Amino acid sequence: MMRITAFITLSILLLTQAPAFSNSMNFQTDKSQKKKQTSDQKAQSKVQEIDKACKLQAPQSAALLKTYKDYYSHKETLKGQKNILNKSVYSDKMDALKKQRDKSITSILTVEQQKKLEAYKAKQKTAKKDGKDSKDDNE
Repeated sequence: MMRITAFITLSILLLTQAPAFSNSMNFQTDKSQKKKQTSDQKAQSKVQEIDKACKLQAPQSAALLKTYKDYYSHKETLKGQKNILNKSVYSDKMDALKKQRDKSITSILTVEQQKKLEAYKAKQKTAKKDGKDSKDDNE
């Protein structure tokens, strides 16, 4: 009889405390829980972000979408080769890929839109830095 009572008590304790225990044992970070976006999804997201900052025309959106799809596609291919390329070659190829992307973006956007995009990027960078600083202050 004593064993049954102990078993029931232990079972009730485990059932009521299991959710709290499992939440405290969650070691995954937010980044690992996010679903990985495809190159097309990343490109679409980036163009929407630029459109929000610069008010793009339809042909500009289409051209930027192609640019970013190409960029992310080539970037994924290059990442797949990261283990077989030495560090400096990989870095040089990534830099060349970024320069090609930036050159294409510059040719698509007007001077005014380029200024708006740079201002938007600076604002985002500052906001991101401020967010990190406030996290550091809390720790």
